[in-house]
Amino acid sequence: MSGNIDADFEITQELWYDQRTLTPNFLKQFARSQFLTPLYTYVGWNLNRPFFKDYRVRQALSHLIPKKKILDDIHKGLGQEVTGPFFINGPVYDHNIKPLAYNPSKARELLKEAGWIDHDGDGIRDKDGVPFVFEYLIHNAKEYHQKIADIIKESLEQAGIIMNIRVIDWSIFSQTVTERNFDAVRFAWGTGIDGDEFQIWHSSQSGKGGSNFISFADPEVDQILEECRNLFDPLERWKKYRKMHHILHKLQPYSFLFSFDTLAFYHRKFRGVKLYTRGANLNEWYIQEQEKQ
Repeated sequence: MSGNIDADFEITQELWYDQRTLTPNFLKQFARSQFLTPLYTYVGWNLNRPFFKDYRVRQALSHLIPKKKILDDIHKGLGQEVTGPFFINGPVYDHNIKPLAYNPSKARELLKEAGWIDHDGDGIRDKDGVPFVFEYLIHNAKEYHQKIADIIKESLEQAGIIMNIRVIDWSIFSQTVTERNFDAVRFAWGTGIDGDEFQIWHSSQSGKGGSNFISFADPEVDQILEECRNLFDPLERWKKYRKMHHILHKLQPYSFLFSFDTLAFYHRKFRGVKLYTRGANLNEWYIQEQEKQ
């Protein structure tokens, strides 16, 4: 407000909508900018746990997450729902794939098909004597993680699934995920415009040193990842990655959530401002001589 900052590319969602940043005086001095960040958030299901082995269960869980409500109520609408691991504004992302909508009725059908039924009448679905009760891991660095977890928990409980929220300190969160010490986790990945997804999705990366924390394994996805590493023709590579996008959408090893907007304010004295997918190149910015005085 005092004009002592030239630019800020880490504007919070709360500040973006703060009325003080929408006044004529502020807007005369500063430009507001937003662009989608090449990053996506997700809920990862540990496929070593009995609850999540059947892809129909994972589809059901995705149908039970009210993504639009979360995006609008918690994230102030500053982002987009995504359906896969590729950047939504990049060349690989298949926009013909639509997000699995919030649909409790469809979710109940899928759970029943997969054998998760309330056999003993206690209000909790079970299969082979195992009740559908699991832990959802979040960290305490962001207050809104708890709010999102509460929304998901309520929705799942209405469908006969108990989700116990486990909150741990950010300092040990990544280590806990790396050690596969979770049932389900809310996490995020930064994504390239045309990146290599091998470390996250190939079955060989399920062990120590890899980033396939959920132990996902699919022979067709493995083959695509291996072939793409040797394809120099980007169009052929993107075609294969789109096929992988379809496979992941069906199997739902993650419940893909959102990509968020990067929010920025910068002083109008700057010229040559261009905002790229990965942000701004400050070397291109300049101030006209008369505006320095």
